[in-house]
Amino acid sequence: HESHTESVAEHIYALHCLIDYFLPLENPEGNWNAHRIHLMAQYYDIDEIETGDKISFKKTQEDRDNEKLALETVIKKLPEHIQSNVSKLLSEYGEQESYEARFVKALDKLEPVFHMYDDNGSA
Repeated sequence: HESHTESVAEHIYALHCLIDYFLPLENPEGNWNAHRIHLMAQYYDIDEIETGDKISFKKTQEDRDNEKLALETVIKKLPEHIQSNVSKLLSEYGEQESYEARFVKALDKLEPVFHMYDDNGSA
């Protein structure tokens, strides 16, 4: 709905808030790398700097191919001393093999659900 839009910046900020809230609940042992989780949340959508934001279910294969090219472009524009680390974080996120990567992706999918809440429908 047009009155309930969210910028990429708002989405990323919300992810960081959700990480702070849910991480101690989902990982009470504290053995997941919170710093890596926050970094993944910070960088996982940086291709949108070049491509803009597009709802995932509306993306075509061409859109996904363009995102990969855009990602490479954006990483090359980062300061040299962080390019490698960001590339590694994004690979980890894409592979979805670590707890940290799966946690970030789960929160990315959960965060928009909060926008469906409507105060007018509450009792």
